Amino acid sequence: MTADTEHFEDEDAERAYSTLSPLDGADFGGDIEPGRTTLLADMLETYFIDLEAGVPPVQWPVGEGWGTLAFRPHSVMVLGGPPNVGKTPLTMNLTWQAMQRTPSLRVLVANNESMVPELVEMLTAMLGGINLRDVQARDRGRCTPEKLAVARAALQSVADRIEFMEIPFTLEQVVERADAFRADIVVIDTLQKLRLEGYDGEVGDRVGRIMPMLRDLASRGPCVVAAAQISREGVKHLQGRVGGTTYDERDTAVFLHSSEIESSCNDAFLLAYEKGAHVYQAPDGEYQPLPMWLHHVKARNTLKTNIPLLFDGRYQKFTVRSVEKAASKQPQKRGGEPRGPVSPATEVPAFPRPPAPPKPHTPNAPRQTHGGSDADHEWVT
Repeated sequence: MTADTEHFEDEDAERAYSTLSPLDGADFGGDIEPGRTTLLADMLETYFIDLEAGVPPVQWPVGEGWGTLAFRPHSVMVLGGPPNVGKTPLTMNLTWQAMQRTPSLRVLVANNESMVPELVEMLTAMLGGINLRDVQARDRGRCTPEKLAVARAALQSVADRIEFMEIPFTLEQVVERADAFRADIVVIDTLQKLRLEGYDGEVGDRVGRIMPMLRDLASRGPCVVAAAQISREGVKHLQGRVGGTTYDERDTAVFLHSSEIESSCNDAFLLAYEKGAHVYQAPDGEYQPLPMWLHHVKARNTLKTNIPLLFDGRYQKFTVRSVEKAASKQPQKRGGEPRGPVSPATEVPAFPRPPAPPKPHTPNAPRQTHGGSDADHEWVT
């Protein structure tokens, strides 16, 4: 197993971006490369040195309160949700936070739904604390020089580490540019609208072809983050799952057009409004940030984490919120207590009573499970 790192000219040892090449002298004919293997004896000593020294695997965290959510090299992360739920602002928030915590991080954004100026406007609102509508309208009275200076300084701090693909583009062009730009994180938004060169087939088949290509891109080093649409049936399913932590095998079967998405990704999240959230608010009323949930429905190698969020649409900004513990309505009856006398009016009927409906579950203390298990998720509160 050899690594060709001469292409990148980067001395940051924490960037796990490398290309793999066949052994010198190997001749397998045609374009077929030999399979790559790792002998345990070759890695064992270094592995335990890292363990004993407390050196964790390379990852790029997004901040406190986000549980196990982090960008990890060689992985594919899918962020799903209904249309217009905030997937694009969330990916921009998370990548910005990661870039702040890791000053060497490089990001390639391939958004096929928003033009580059629109994405920069979103970042300006988020970083400068300016209402997005005022940024879009170029309102000089509300876009004060002080706020614009804050936004400009923030954008300037990452200007040479983030690059945007111009519409239109294909996946092949994204892969080529990710390699040339040495991107640590590649954001694709939206997955189902991503084009392949020379392919005009059905969307479902195209998505089935795309996912192995994304895995191949991730195998070269970067974390691939893909925003994805979910089906109408998935939207209905998600409405009944908002805020819940019990396992349901249908949680990852909601993505539109292809089951290849759920099977190929390392981590999958679903973004949804909390029940009762006032999505449509009066223009002249006081704005209320929207309570939301980010459900961790697949975790191949990590702990599942359900994250309660607040989304402020004015500034396109997500923050982690706390969830209050619900007070107990009545004390639990202890076992072994004698029953009172049964009067004729309250006599137990001869036929069995139907089971009581399950009570709604409200989280109290964080609960943890191993990633990929069938048990409950972890609450981040």
